[in-house]
Amino acid sequence: MSLPLLIVGGGIGGLTLAALLHRRGREFLVLERAPGLAPGGAGLVLQPNAIKALRIGGIDEQVQSRGEAMRRLQVRDHRGRILSTIDASVLLSNFFAGAVGFHRATLHAALLDLIPPSSIRVASTVRGLDQTESSVWVELETGERLEAAGVVGADGLHSVIRRQLRHDGEPRYAGYTSWRGVTSRGSLWPARQMCESWGRGARFGLVAIDGDRLYWFATANAPAGGRDATKAELLRRFGAWHDPIPAVIESTPEEAILHTDISDRDPGQKWGEGRVTLLGDAAHAMTPNLGQGGGQAIEDAVVLDLVLSAEADCARAFRDYESRRLTRTARVVEQSRRFGRLGQIENGMARLARDWAMRMTPLSVTLRSLRWLYDFDI
Repeated sequence: MSLPLLIVGGGIGGLTLAALLHRRGREFLVLERAPGLAPGGAGLVLQPNAIKALRIGGIDEQVQSRGEAMRRLQVRDHRGRILSTIDASVLLSNFFAGAVGFHRATLHAALLDLIPPSSIRVASTVRGLDQTESSVWVELETGERLEAAGVVGADGLHSVIRRQLRHDGEPRYAGYTSWRGVTSRGSLWPARQMCESWGRGARFGLVAIDGDRLYWFATANAPAGGRDATKAELLRRFGAWHDPIPAVIESTPEEAILHTDISDRDPGQKWGEGRVTLLGDAAHAMTPNLGQGGGQAIEDAVVLDLVLSAEADCARAFRDYESRRLTRTARVVEQSRRFGRLGQIENGMARLARDWAMRMTPLSVTLRSLRWLYDFDI
């Protein structure tokens, strides 16, 4: 490609694609609308499929070494009783990769270290695009026009590039909202351990991440557009849950607590047109219930990089990439919804049945149920 590939969006998916393209010596430019590259958000966990995707891309060591490898993953009830446990040794022996927890800024920085600074432009908001048979023109809000061989919209849930291609409205509210935060781990929580606890229409997660920090998240059934969280509200909802949940909330600076309604989109049958395609949440926004938002964006980037290495024509490469990703990502969207409905059950008898079923499920059955998700391959 004599013209560069434009990647719109400097999040995890866009930066992973940029790192992979740079490794192959391909020309590209990342356009990020924010005035700087300091990422928002709190923490995340890359699960075995994402680690395997990074390995296929050849950048796993540079990335995963910056995070905190998980030793144990658990599901508990709100009193702290263990419903299910998977040790990292089991993941490694079954899927040849573990799970790694990151502060989002740490993962962002690890990817940025693999990309030349000159290949990223901040404060660059896309206003529109048009294409010919041989190239794409992108217009910025400043009026500047950039020509490219192709455009990858990796600009998130409210993607500008998606709006240029699709007229499918706003994302769908899932019926529950979320809060996230990061605090010092200290003696609050064991190193290298992750847990999600289930209560009445609510959940609370704890993840040891890099830098001796503790990432936590919470969900609760609520109308969309509620007020931002205060510690008092969170303690009202979760103050009677098992230790160390109340202490974790207390230890987090109130200004560091993020509040976000949970949304997704119905899986589509088509992502792009011509020399334009989508990646990550712009293509397949999903609820976080399987912890796969970042992982699926990384998978997208690895597959797109590989098809671009085999096909010189962007349009053909983009259609090949989409055909490889549509079915899998649709399944992740649908299963994330299903798991979210299970986790957000309010009815007492239904919750008892859910928790009993979780406790009684053999580990071998749990692992079989995860194989489709964790056995990623191009």
